[in-house]
Amino acid sequence: MTDRKTVENSSGRDAGGRFAKGCPAGPGRPKGSANAVLTQARQWVQERGLPMMIEAAEAGDADALKCLVTLAMPRQKPGTPPLDCLEAMPLPKTDRELGELAAFLLEKVGAGQLAVSDADAVMALAKRRVDFDKLGRPFSFPEVEL
Repeated sequence: MTDRKTVENSSGRDAGGRFAKGCPAGPGRPKGSANAVLTQARQWVQERGLPMMIEAAEAGDADALKCLVTLAMPRQKPGTPPLDCLEAMPLPKTDRELGELAAFLLEKVGAGQLAVSDADAVMALAKRRVDFDKLGRPFSFPEVEL
């Protein structure tokens, strides 16, 4: 009878089916591969789950519609705004000029050149500048190279 810890075959396993001592482990499952349960779940979602959600949304189920919209259009992480679209931006000094800036920013948002949140941040800074000027305090934007 052979010792359990000795290699019995070319696969590196002992008589009990376990890896023998001193044998290197195999490469394992490839990174990103799915197991059978995950594969079955994905198949069910594609074949039955998604059509059921679409049918429910078309029938007026608000939760199903919200779920589909969330899946179809996930939230995007904010990125760095393209500053080149702000080259011709007017720098307001009065409340009236704030309106001009608002129109300029709305035009850029409407053209898809600037995100709403970025336009809101620029408008808040400009309003702060106008408020400081009203108080008689000097306020200036630092020069920024584009």
